[in-house]
Amino acid sequence: MSKSTKRRIRSPFALTVPNPENRLVDGQLVQVSVEGDKPEERIVVPQAALIADQQGIYVFIVEDGKVAIRRLKVGQTVGGSIVVTEGLTGGELVVTAGMQGLRPGLPVLAVPTERAGRRLTRCFHPFSLTGRDSAVVIALVTAIAGLISLLAIPVAQFPNIVPPQVSVTASYPGASSEVVDTTVAQVIESQVIGVDQMIYMKSISGNDGSYSLLVSFELGTNPDINTVNVNNRVQVALSKMPDEVRRSGVRVQKKSSALLGVIAVYSPKETHDELFLSNYVTINLLDRIKSTPGVGDAILFGPQDYSMRVWIRTDQLTGLGITTSDIIAAIQSQNVQAAVGRIGARPISEDQQLQLNIQTKGRLSSVQEFENIIIRTNPDGSILRLGSIARIQLGAANLDRATRLNGSPSSLIGIYQSPGANALTTIEALKKLMNDSARAFPEDVARKITYDPHHIRHRHDRYRQAYARGSGHSCAARRFHLSRQRPRHASFP
Repeated sequence: MSKSTKRRIRSPFALTVPNPENRLVDGQLVQVSVEGDKPEERIVVPQAALIADQQGIYVFIVEDGKVAIRRLKVGQTVGGSIVVTEGLTGGELVVTAGMQGLRPGLPVLAVPTERAGRRLTRCFHPFSLTGRDSAVVIALVTAIAGLISLLAIPVAQFPNIVPPQVSVTASYPGASSEVVDTTVAQVIESQVIGVDQMIYMKSISGNDGSYSLLVSFELGTNPDINTVNVNNRVQVALSKMPDEVRRSGVRVQKKSSALLGVIAVYSPKETHDELFLSNYVTINLLDRIKSTPGVGDAILFGPQDYSMRVWIRTDQLTGLGITTSDIIAAIQSQNVQAAVGRIGARPISEDQQLQLNIQTKGRLSSVQEFENIIIRTNPDGSILRLGSIARIQLGAANLDRATRLNGSPSSLIGIYQSPGANALTTIEALKKLMNDSARAFPEDVARKITYDPHHIRHRHDRYRQAYARGSGHSCAARRFHLSRQRPRHASFP
């Protein structure tokens, strides 16, 4: 900012002199004395202060501590200044720098300085700082506060912005997607719809007889209460479902939509098949993973549990007049755990001294035992057994899916985060669990975490180190810069 000043203007002029006797020649130096008026004083301002728009030329001035606009009429240019013919009076404060952020009425503070023998002023905001020490203190306090926050704030993979969810799963073996939708989906959804604080729900009915329903609730609701409310509705619908669905079970549990990690248990030399690995994971690892703090659920991708597979020879059934329903009924009636009872239990006579608990064989477990299941007894006393009309094999219950890792048989475990848990803390606990469990793995069985959000922690550590180095360098450079410079005033809007 500068004051509008009055200056004497000396303008160039041309002089015509008669030379009748040719006494004056080109290039001759002469002394001329001209009589005239005294020099006229005019108001001038620096050209940097002028701003032009559609209405003309104007400048920012300071009146009573506030910014104002003054329209001008200008004349000739003298050096770096321009003559003002109308609009300013001598001594007014004109802003010469930092006009981009100014507006009429903005309060400012003029601080006088002396420069090159001419009195100048700069424009400051009332809340600006002019001392380098204060600026350094504020910079250090800000840097220290940021560093403390960086160390203290917990780091998580995902913020708590995902609505809590409750999943309902069921299975109808042998049914198509249309049958599942009619007999299972519609029955369950007609009861679950309208549950307290529900946002929306979506369901999938598969051609393999599977059914899954995902119910989303409002953000901030209690996942446990949501699970109880959904389960109460499902229990009401359970009586209307087919017997096969009830025997398979309907599962209701809270679930996080964020996949926390994927762990693969595989056989590098292909010594074990997928069925062995899936069974090993189910027995030895799955329950321990589910009980880890922060894990909401853990599932096998393509589970292959051991089961007894019965391959029926249909040509023999036709000749013997037997249907598949007869075979299913025979297996269900003979593959049971029967409660036979006790001998010598009360009420009985007083002379009875012993009491015996009777135990039967119970469920069948080998191929030979299943082959001996009696299908029918003929009138001639002969017996038709299951092994005569079917091939029995111990294999996987479901062969619809297969999982491999780099070409080797594997079993993949999908891990979902519990609502409100810290992903990085949970994945660290899972790594420790898998390292401890690996000591008891059978030969040619290894594990690998194929999806791991732990890289977020490493990236955060790099950011922390870069922030610390950058803050130190910035403070040192600023201190060195300020120590080598005189205090300068600058314009702040």
